[in-house]
Amino acid sequence: MSQVLEAKAVKPNENAMYLYTNFLEMIWPYDDRGRLIGEDVWEPDPDKAEIIKLDPEDVLTTQQAATLLAPLIKPLP
Repeated sequence: MSQVLEAKAVKPNENAMYLYTNFLEMIWPYDDRGRLIGEDVWEPDPDKAEIIKLDPEDVLTTQQAATLLAPLIKPLP
C-alpha cells in the first residue's frame, strides 16, 4: 500500500486508514454447463484512482461492525 500512496504523492502513515477508489472491470467465464471457471479483474486506468485519508472517527473496528451487523445476519438453518 505504501507504494500506491507514494505513487499518488501521499506520504504513508502506518497508523492511518485510507480509502482507495477506482473503477474495476471484471469478466467471469463459464463452461457449457453454466459453471464458473475463472475470473479476470483489472483496473483499466489506475491513474484515475483516488486515495482518501480517513478520519479515525469514521473508521469502524471489526467489533463495532459485528455489533452493528449482527441484527441483520440470519443464522444458518
